Amino acid sequence: MSKSLLALSLLLTIYTAQAQKPDKEKLGYINYLQPPMSKELDSGSYYFLSIETEDNDAYRRKLLEQEFQVSPFRQADTHNEPDFTVEIIEGIFSYDNPQRKSFQEKYKAGGVDKSRTIYYYEGDVRYHYTLKVVKDDQEIFREDISGSEKISSQKSESMSLAHDYYVQHKTRVKQEMVARRASELAGVFNNRFNTVEKTLHLNAIKIKEKKFEYPLFNQAFDKLERAFNILKASTEATEECTALLQEAAATWQDFVKDATPNEEKSRKDAGVTAAAYYNLGIASFLLQRYHDASQAFTQAASYDNKVMYDVDYLIQISKDLSQRTTFALAELAD
Repeated sequence: MSKSLLALSLLLTIYTAQAQKPDKEKLGYINYLQPPMSKELDSGSYYFLSIETEDNDAYRRKLLEQEFQVSPFRQADTHNEPDFTVEIIEGIFSYDNPQRKSFQEKYKAGGVDKSRTIYYYEGDVRYHYTLKVVKDDQEIFREDISGSEKISSQKSESMSLAHDYYVQHKTRVKQEMVARRASELAGVFNNRFNTVEKTLHLNAIKIKEKKFEYPLFNQAFDKLERAFNILKASTEATEECTALLQEAAATWQDFVKDATPNEEKSRKDAGVTAAAYYNLGIASFLLQRYHDASQAFTQAASYDNKVMYDVDYLIQISKDLSQRTTFALAELAD
């Protein structure tokens, strides 16, 4: 088919394929690498870890050290000179006044129905942590995290015993919370300075055809599906995979090039046009053209965001990856 005839066929499809119905098909899960936001530590391998805890508590310091995992960077020892310093500063914990709670519990004694009052205490502990990264005596990164966690005591018939349980549980909650915060801080560091492997579930759109057939659309879907399966098996894009994705993307680009969401005629089959943009976004994402992917997903949402229910999430991921890639290239150019 000549390019002019193909373009005419695609244009007619936009205006006349009103009997078509988008049908979302699951592609499956795929792993991808999220590049770091910054390359500033790429030349380093070892770090010195400085930890400050409230009231200089050694146990929580050890917990923070154990749970702060930022491989491939390693903590410096006597055999290595640190390339940079990581500082974790634990703020002062604050507690709400515990609220006494009670309820009536029914029970049987000697065949007689009775009731008793059960007591327990609830409260909140608020935390604040600061993560700093220092290189060549310059602070290159800083992030603060704060929040609160619930404390609830064991229940008892004794009001005073329930309060004692609350005090004991307060200590345990603090220790458990510290381990979670250390993992969260490590995640903040990795998000900034490390390449992180992520997993994403992807779908694509086929068209259920009734009165009008458009085989090119679903042929492109089949190419996308084949390319996806190659990526899942090899984790790297082969020449065949790249060619399939490029061919599929070209089909959907031709399909949508004459459609605009502001034209009433083109909106008559908004779902199909949205599906084409959505699939174009998936193909672009797998080709690692993240800026193109975010634009295609945005267009899909402008036509029909109900059919493309996960499109906002894909827009966010694509924009983030595009930004990360741009930052990394800019730093390498400096």
